[in-house]
Amino acid sequence: MAHPPPSEPDQPAPSTGRPPLPRADRITAADRLRSGLRRSVARVRCRFGLHDWAYRRNPDVGGASAVFHQCRRCGREYSPPDPRQTWF
Repeated sequence: MAHPPPSEPDQPAPSTGRPPLPRADRITAADRLRSGLRRSVARVRCRFGLHDWAYRRNPDVGGASAVFHQCRRCGREYSPPDPRQTWF
């Protein structure tokens, strides 16, 4: 059984006057700049107390004391006060 001859490759699309999209696997200078700015802004936010708290639970400890918050950027931990604790 004979196979059909290979077809011709598609012709390139006509130009629209816009520059081509950048390749996704290439890191540009603008990407490096944005990444550096993002890191420095994160450090400044944590420095001024604007943390990005994540809810965590320690499986080794039970009860209400197992719950704590940890900053996703700097790693600082914060344990919320026990709501059942009363001062009067």
